Amino acid sequence: MNYTQIKVSRAERVGVITIDVPPKNGLSKRMIVEILDCLDKFERDDGVRAVMLKSTGPNFSQGAGFEDLDKDIVDGVTDTPFSDLGGRIVERIDCYPKPTLVAARGICFGGSTAVFSAFDLRIVGETFNIHDGDIYYGIVGSWGMCSLRLPLWIGRNKVLDYMFLNEGFTGRQA
Repeated sequence: MNYTQIKVSRAERVGVITIDVPPKNGLSKRMIVEILDCLDKFERDDGVRAVMLKSTGPNFSQGAGFEDLDKDIVDGVTDTPFSDLGGRIVERIDCYPKPTLVAARGICFGGSTAVFSAFDLRIVGETFNIHDGDIYYGIVGSWGMCSLRLPLWIGRNKVLDYMFLNEGFTGRQA
């Protein structure tokens, strides 16, 4: 597969995936398919012992690009609904057979919060700022961050503040 929205490299025995559509690094169907393909390749590569995701530019990811939400097929990549692809990438990272690490700074918004939450290890910079964002648009998040992972990290009551009041948290608070 020809990658147009990510860069792939290796640092010793770590496979590195870099989201590369700055400054917002919005998630798209194409990007998710590219990351899934890359994860498959790294899984089969015995020289890769762990996988890291990071991004170029000032922000980790603004989340889903609205241009993809209503389209069934983007650039001939997939006819899978966007919400299904989002759930697939979160599940893939969460159950990945090798250790996973994400390094993030700047904005982490919407669907990218669920992707961020699925990694085994999460490293954030002081500029990191995470918001679910679904409350802004009146939708229920379906990728599992608030309902499955976040309560384990910060407790039920803080999750309710996060979900209903959209109170995010920063890198310093994390």
